[in-house]
Amino acid sequence: MAATKKASKSLDTTTSSTQAGDIDVKNARFPFCITWTPIPLITWLLPFIGHTGIGNSAGIIHDFAGPYTICIDDFSFGETNKYVPLAIDDKAQFDDAVERADA
Repeated sequence: MAATKKASKSLDTTTSSTQAGDIDVKNARFPFCITWTPIPLITWLLPFIGHTGIGNSAGIIHDFAGPYTICIDDFSFGETNKYVPLAIDDKAQFDDAVERADA
């Protein structure tokens, strides 16, 4: 039986390329990616629970941290641990949608 490739990627210190640009782990830039990080205590007990954010075309993470709380370029629960690159056709429309979600 052939091994299947995981959809999400664990982080390493290298820079990889996506459809939009370079993923830069050291500077926390994840263009067109869904990002994930564990939530202390909760994720330890329930490993499938975590916190997500979304990276715009510049790789800046938009993080919906709670009611009326949106963190931009400051992930609420620490650094990104995993990410999933998205296949985006219309980059401007995607950025506009992320910006409207912030409002």
